[in-house]
Parts: sequence; structure tokens; C-alpha cells
Amino acid sequence: MSGTEKKMTPQQKYDKENTKTYAVKVMKNTEPDIYEKLESIDNKAGYIKKLIRKDIAANSEDLTDGETGMTNYQFKVFLKMVKSKAETSTREEFIKTIDDIISDL
Repeated sequence: MSGTEKKMTPQQKYDKENTKTYAVKVMKNTEPDIYEKLESIDNKAGYIKKLIRKDIAANSEDLTDGETGMTNYQFKVFLKMVKSKAETSTREEFIKTIDDIISDL
């Protein structure tokens, strides 16, 4: 270990392997409603997680097709992934990816 490297504590190692931090910048002048609401909350992380879970639950109704076994939310995430792949691939790569997905069904 070189002189500039620090040994990670067990907590730092756990956090690196098992957690992800998301930061949200809130503008006091242009988003005062959001700023004031968050300032009034003691447990900001818990509040935000609760809102996200509520959104997931609201968007998790089963598809009417029923064959996929996917919720609407899961299907939307899947479509976003397909769109992202399409935007970053050549036509041939994209078609191969779609063919691979179909063959796995």
C-alpha cells in the first residue's frame, strides 16, 4: 500500500459494496416549495424513499396482456433500456440484441 492510500474501515467497505448515494440540488430561489418542504422534514431520506415507493406502487398494476408477468412499471423500465440501447448501437447491433431477447423468451 502506498503512502497516499488509506485503508478502508469496515463501514466504508460495506457502504462501497452495498449502498449508493443520490444527491439532489434544490434551488432556494426557484424551487422554494421543495426547499421549504424538505426543510420541514426531519427524516429527509425516509420521506423521499416513501414517495418513491408510493410512485412505484401506483405504477405497478399488471399489464392487461398478462402473459409477460411484468408490471407496467417494469415494462416501462424495460422499454427505456431498449431505447437507450437503440440510441447507442448500430442498427445491426440493435437488431441482434432484440433477436437475443426474443430467443430467450
